[in-house]
Amino acid sequence: MKKKPRKFLHLLRKYQKEQTTPEQTRMMDIWYDSIDYDQKQSALDADPGIEHEIWDRIGQKRLDQPEAGRRRLLWRPAYLFRGAAAAVILLLATFLIYNNRSADKPVIAGIAAEAIAHLNTVTNDRDTSLTIALSDGSKCRLAAGSSLFYPSAFEDTSRVVYLKGEGYFEVEKDAGRPFLVYSDNIVTRVVGTSFTVKKLKGTSNIEVAVYSGKVIVEKTKKQVGEASGKSVLLTPNKKVTYLSHDDSLVPGLMDEPALLPDYSNVDLTETFTFREVAVSDILALFEKAYGVTFVVSSPEVKNCIVTADMSQDAGLTSKLEILCAAINADFEVRDNHIVISGPGCR
Repeated sequence: MKKKPRKFLHLLRKYQKEQTTPEQTRMMDIWYDSIDYDQKQSALDADPGIEHEIWDRIGQKRLDQPEAGRRRLLWRPAYLFRGAAAAVILLLATFLIYNNRSADKPVIAGIAAEAIAHLNTVTNDRDTSLTIALSDGSKCRLAAGSSLFYPSAFEDTSRVVYLKGEGYFEVEKDAGRPFLVYSDNIVTRVVGTSFTVKKLKGTSNIEVAVYSGKVIVEKTKKQVGEASGKSVLLTPNKKVTYLSHDDSLVPGLMDEPALLPDYSNVDLTETFTFREVAVSDILALFEKAYGVTFVVSSPEVKNCIVTADMSQDAGLTSKLEILCAAINADFEVRDNHIVISGPGCR
């Protein structure tokens, strides 16, 4: 005797309302009389196999039960079990609703569950970062509490990984196989570079910051692997933030731009000590050393002559503070460039 789950639930409801036939009532009495703790728990957990187990048990009991015993069971007061039947129905319905909602919620926003189901998964449960070596020689430094989904071996045409949380990537160059990092609703495409992808704390926003090389960040469509037309090209010291509330990409600068690789080994004292140098020449050097674009409010600011030692700190922010103090000016980050404004020098 085989019944489908919905039919069995329907029968339970009829049994609760005393609407079952004598034959149906006898079967339900037999089941309640025969179940033990394990089978009750199976019912509560909505095990797909419990249905066959229930009806097989009922059928076996009906065959084994003497006729007198069956008649006795027929007249057993069923109301003793109807409260339990109601509880089973309620708990089973709650479980099915919760299970369906959980199944619909993706592990990574914008990514279908089947896209990562077959991949290796590493979740960093430590308090410190965890370095993961990938099959192409690339590396991911996974932040605490973050997860990375990746294949044992990349395909011949592309290298695709999925990130939940924050990770710093060092990607091996391979012009024929772009490296793609999917993180919630954006995808970061690179060939060979170092960059960070992270979810900003307390929000659903994602930030991508580039340390070397170039990357393209774009929003993903509903279909896995496809990308929308809007994208942002990032070079060193640039970043972009995906704002989930309006589905937009906002470009910007890293909080502390660092020297580009070509300038990482220069003599700071010799390079950043200036003696009667025009502001325009100093800013031109900064653009080459940090990859940052400057906008100056007036020609008078560019013509100022500066003598200053800016070699004590390799970061750009301290240098701009010294420069602006020397010429009575201010600086402000706007999008992905820096604006210098002030009265200038005459």
